[in-house]
Amino acid sequence: MAILDRFFGPTRDEIWEKLADEVGGDFYDGGFWLGESKVRAKVGYWIVTLDTYKDHRNAIYTRLRAPFINKDGFIFTIYRVGSFEDEHAADDSDVQVGVTDFDDAFVIKSNNLDQAKKLFSHEKIRDLLCDQPEVFFNASKHSGWYSADFPQGVGELLFQARSEIKNLARLKQLYELFGETLDTLCQIGSATHDKTGVII
Repeated sequence: MAILDRFFGPTRDEIWEKLADEVGGDFYDGGFWLGESKVRAKVGYWIVTLDTYKDHRNAIYTRLRAPFINKDGFIFTIYRVGSFEDEHAADDSDVQVGVTDFDDAFVIKSNNLDQAKKLFSHEKIRDLLCDQPEVFFNASKHSGWYSADFPQGVGELLFQARSEIKNLARLKQLYELFGETLDTLCQIGSATHDKTGVII
């Protein structure tokens, strides 16, 4: 095994198991089938789940998700300028935070301009997003395409990236991003600390 590690490095599951240990979560071994392994960890008042899935083109995505109480229906999506999502955007309008470097690097779509500005005025959130080479991060009023239906009032915070993420430091930053974002959503009145009753 040591010889194989020298050539190929640790596997995804080995890295994810180490991640679970370092963030105080649980690793669930899915065995052979891609997408069944996951990490579930408590971040503040919320449970953040890391797993993978394949889309209809058989492309692999890594995703992190956290159900939360969406208090006011605030939604947003943020991605990098020049990304696949940017090139296929339906309109050209986006939120400007007022931080030039950040505004030049990211596109933000939202149904509430003021709340989006408040959220992304948080420097730590901006820094964590800037550290990610690929970003698709959004908050919804309901569950996403690949989630079971959520109860009324329960939204989903989602981060996804193409391919498997096997960089431990990057994964830890993503868990930190979820914690900072959910805390800030509570501070600006768009979320609560209440339990959702949903485990994914």
